[in-house]
Amino acid sequence: MKTTAAGLVAALLLVGCLSEGDNRTAPTPARDPGAGGAGDDRGSVGAPIVQLPEYAGQSYQDLLNRLGPPAHSTTYTIQNAPTKGWNHAALFSRYPKTDANKDVLITETTWRAGEYVILVCFHIVAGEKRCLVARRVHKAVRY
Repeated sequence: MKTTAAGLVAALLLVGCLSEGDNRTAPTPARDPGAGGAGDDRGSVGAPIVQLPEYAGQSYQDLLNRLGPPAHSTTYTIQNAPTKGWNHAALFSRYPKTDANKDVLITETTWRAGEYVILVCFHIVAGEKRCLVARRVHKAVRY
């Protein structure tokens, strides 16, 4: 039986392995200092989907300094948040879709990183955008 990246993602979603804090599917990526400086994840290799817990709590500016300009960014409220996506488990466990959370602003930002993209979901903490959840995903993987 041939396994595709899309099939792998579907299987992981079914068993809940993409939930926040569960790294059983892939280790944290190794650093490749030659790919853009020490601590830069743009050149790391490995599994098709890797959680990046070291990004949690970092500011938007911290990640901008580390990864450079993003390829894409979009902002929405919890009330208008998509219910199925790469970040829904972490997002809705922190901010359930309730009246109390309906106006919470979320920013999803994407960086290109060679054969991968880095997906980061930010929320506002003490007036500053902070990383809620981040993953590095091979560009062949589709959500």
